[in-house]
Amino acid sequence: MDWHKDLRLPADHWIRHQTNDYSVHPKAVGRRVHVKVDDDRVVVTLGKEVVASHERVLASHVTITDPVHDRAREAARALKEAPRPPVKMSRSAAWPSMTASPVRHDELARSRLFVPRAESPSLLAGVGRLAERARTDAWSHEDFLAACLEREVSSRQSHGGENRIAAARFPARKTLEDFDFDHQRSVRKDVVAHLGALDFIEARSNAVFLGPPGTGKSHLSIALGIRACLVGHRVAFATAAEWVDRLQTAHDAGKLQDELRRLGRYPLVIIDEVGYIPFRRGRQPLLPARVFAL
Repeated sequence: MDWHKDLRLPADHWIRHQTNDYSVHPKAVGRRVHVKVDDDRVVVTLGKEVVASHERVLASHVTITDPVHDRAREAARALKEAPRPPVKMSRSAAWPSMTASPVRHDELARSRLFVPRAESPSLLAGVGRLAERARTDAWSHEDFLAACLEREVSSRQSHGGENRIAAARFPARKTLEDFDFDHQRSVRKDVVAHLGALDFIEARSNAVFLGPPGTGKSHLSIALGIRACLVGHRVAFATAAEWVDRLQTAHDAGKLQDELRRLGRYPLVIIDEVGYIPFRRGRQPLLPARVFAL
């Protein structure tokens, strides 16, 4: 299933998808664009015009740029820096202009005083570099503010992802990029890439890995869970045996329905080691009847 989103292209002419940044032609800066992501490509359109088309990258925190976009940005910057003939101003034109002017050094110094008060360490670390780029590319105040806010939002989303990963209590840190497809030739890379888009979460569908021990089922489950955390989904992870104990304890305490409602608020519930569900004397496992019905 393809992923679609409409957004306004920021001043730095990049769009982000699942922690990766893809360049877009600068002509679309400040305008509404449509982003389409499928299993193979990331395509950005401005109306009917394609302003970016990149091969999709499954690795995390990668920057993908098109040399054409870089050349266009450099050409636009050179045009802005070209000398212009002096313009005679009438008395009416001497009033302060509403057009934003480029960011100055004194404004940067003033911004450094307020950033710590806003408790934004990521923005504090990058505001100097953003300001330098703003001066080089002659950004307006609005462009500079948008870039700062975008950086802060991205940083908070990243930190939120780490918090969600910790809350999910994965037994190890695994990624799809680390999976050894050469060792497990029965696993189809295109199917895993499709699952990596996480469309099954939005569709409220199930993903089931079948196979004998040692074929990478836990690795893929954890990797999908971590990717889901990084893009904003809450994830609950446990082995089947742990889920049985958890639900049985809730059942014995008369709180089973409360526990199921709480689990129902998680977009992704991962059940590992399903083949090892314990059967205790006098107790029927609640996992198949309850968790699989979520």
